[in-house]
Amino acid sequence: MTKVIHHGNEVDITYRNDVVFKKTLGEDDEDSKKVLKFLLYAITKKTFHNITVVNSEMLGKFVFNKKNYLDLRATDDEGNFYQIEMQQKNLDEFQMKRIQQYGYRAITNYLESGEKYDKIKNVYQIILTTGRFNGKLLSEYKQREDNGHNMPHNLVTFYVISLPYIEDIITERQELSDLELMSYVYQKEVDSDIMKLANQRQKEVLKIMNKKLNDLLSKYDVLDEAIQDALYEQEQQGQKEYARNEGIQQGLQQGMYQNLKENVHKLIKRFYHEDANWLDSCNMEQLEKAFDLVFNQLPYQQFKEEILKITFRL
Repeated sequence: MTKVIHHGNEVDITYRNDVVFKKTLGEDDEDSKKVLKFLLYAITKKTFHNITVVNSEMLGKFVFNKKNYLDLRATDDEGNFYQIEMQQKNLDEFQMKRIQQYGYRAITNYLESGEKYDKIKNVYQIILTTGRFNGKLLSEYKQREDNGHNMPHNLVTFYVISLPYIEDIITERQELSDLELMSYVYQKEVDSDIMKLANQRQKEVLKIMNKKLNDLLSKYDVLDEAIQDALYEQEQQGQKEYARNEGIQQGLQQGMYQNLKENVHKLIKRFYHEDANWLDSCNMEQLEKAFDLVFNQLPYQQFKEEILKITFRL
């Protein structure tokens, strides 16, 4: 983690910052490839002779002035496909369905017209999340039979790495697996504590990552983008905490329903610039869903439909 001063305020630039995450792993040089292969092996236990990043560009402006960064996408020597993304939010129902849709869509996108189905390659959908998920650091999902055996020729494998659980693991270990090491870096930083636990091979990767971070942030344009991303995430978190404090804490004393509804109105007005009068007929479950979903930056009509399709009543 690097602390920089921006307009007199201290801003934390971490390895999970969108800009840093993408450029550390995705640049076309041997150092980035070494770190990327190390991370992929730590998660999938597959050995890579070569890895190719198939997207290095960043796309336009997202809603609310946030840069829209593509997930990191790469292929190996055999043509297998890897999609890696950093999610700085909880994986709720919407996110889990989106992740699965991305994984299965990748299969159809990378089968050339006229090719036979036996040419389809495997897809590995990898999500690192800052939210606690499934009670453990790593969760792996494949299509399986009732007896637990994998479906023959399973095509899509999902991995979810829940970074906060490394905080529980680190206090109990004298050494760390490669996955635990990388989880610590993305959850915290490359610091003296992790360097003491790392073996020689792991230290080489940590040194590369530390050098990469410093080199990236020495470039003014990259530093500016990283700061803007950090400020955006900081504002998102601040807005969410403020809304929860105002809507839920005050709601416990003055009527949770009314206060939550008022705060959801404010958030929709802030993010969508819409007067959402349809909220007045929503029940508590719908309001809670709207509160969580408003931060996901869906198109307004899709956001509204997601809320109104919930039919449970107070």
